[in-house]
Amino acid sequence: MAIAYDQYAGIFNEAAGNEVGVADHRNNALGIQAELEERMDAWAVSGVISGGACTIDGVNVAVATIDAYAAGKRYNGADSYAFSGDDAADTYYLYMDPTDDTTPLTRGTSAASGDELPLCSVAWNGTDALSALVDLRAWGILRAQYSFQVIGAVSADVIGLEILASNFWVEGASASLENCGSGAGPTLIDVHGGDGGSEATILTAAGDRISIAHDATDGVVAVAGDFDATGRKLTAGQKLLIEVDAASTAAADLCVIVYGRLY
Repeated sequence: MAIAYDQYAGIFNEAAGNEVGVADHRNNALGIQAELEERMDAWAVSGVISGGACTIDGVNVAVATIDAYAAGKRYNGADSYAFSGDDAADTYYLYMDPTDDTTPLTRGTSAASGDELPLCSVAWNGTDALSALVDLRAWGILRAQYSFQVIGAVSADVIGLEILASNFWVEGASASLENCGSGAGPTLIDVHGGDGGSEATILTAAGDRISIAHDATDGVVAVAGDFDATGRKLTAGQKLLIEVDAASTAAADLCVIVYGRLY
């Protein structure tokens, strides 16, 4: 990978017969832009910094002014997507497509993937009405994670607490037991967040807790289910708390990772 100056070094040699022209300036600017986008994409993830809330406006989905990145490219401004009778009844996903520099706001009947930046999903009845709008924005572009451990026997209790120094959007959580136990059901691990003293679960349902069966392979990694769309968006000064709700007999040596993005 060459930086822009090296890639276009020849145009900086100001000598007779080698004057800088309009095309040279344009190529140099494009080289610099491409380089910056590659460098951004190397350390950041696709995510929203601010704005981008979707709302239903008749047969249109309006996207509020957004500041976001996808594949190293920055997106800002507002936009909307119109539905018509030519569109089949289905659930549609709206997202930013970083491969389209002209009209990046697009939609499909499959969820965004790769570097595509999800915004929302919405149901279209095939004729004249939109409904069931779901916010799918992934907040933040800087990766972050918090780790919690129990060395030795694991019991039902709070096992870790973190005061958040920055706004933190929870993307997922995983856990592993070096010894999964000998019986009496699974080890269940919950993720809480919120103001100190009133931290509440940020998982959508009890069944989304991390669950490790007592007869699972020792060292296996288990992941949490869905996180609440509002609860997962924590702010600086709030706390992240990990609680073991139930522990298998003889379960030991637990590691829990909560990962996401700073925003």
